[in-house]
Amino acid sequence: MLRSKYLFICCLSIITTFEIAAQKSYFLRNAAPAEGHYKTLSELDSRPNSVFSWMDTIKYPRKEVATSTLAATMLRTVYLIEDVPDLLDIQKAPANSSDQTRKELEFLLEMQKKRTDADIERYRKLAGIFHSPSNFNPLDPDYSRNFSSLFHIGSPIGGSWYTYKNLPFTAQFLSDVYRDATYYFFKQKLSINRARPIVYTGRLM
Repeated sequence: MLRSKYLFICCLSIITTFEIAAQKSYFLRNAAPAEGHYKTLSELDSRPNSVFSWMDTIKYPRKEVATSTLAATMLRTVYLIEDVPDLLDIQKAPANSSDQTRKELEFLLEMQKKRTDADIERYRKLAGIFHSPSNFNPLDPDYSRNFSSLFHIGSPIGGSWYTYKNLPFTAQFLSDVYRDATYYFFKQKLSINRARPIVYTGRLM
């Protein structure tokens, strides 16, 4: 009973917060200014560069477009209003051929040079931690990993009892929140239509 009340209060708080944000464009007006590396990038030219015009022909892969379209059209939000244009009005991405994009690629290539075997192992493990809100069948072979991923961040604090099996209501709540996020970031992928960095250069791996 107490758990149900707690979840209800959490849901109500989230809904209230986002509705106020949508009405007042809170996230846009109070966005933190770019700092450090991001500030350096933002000061570079984001317009197309004719010397590298071939890069502007690269689009978001068709296979991923199909996935994004399916997610954006089939999924429905649980807590948030589906049409919240103020929250989604983000800055336009720089042109693929721009100085800004090419500097981004140089930065990633430099990071790749510095990574260690331990880094690679850690990132591979993290790559397997994700949640699909459309997977709710307990008989699915990926069901356990799928819901366990929702409890990954809090597991060092919560301990062995902090699992989706012990906290089914919390698991459903987290899954629904993830569902809302999935709806919006797939819509943004379709809107921005920007390919992943590896598509622009074969040197990233």
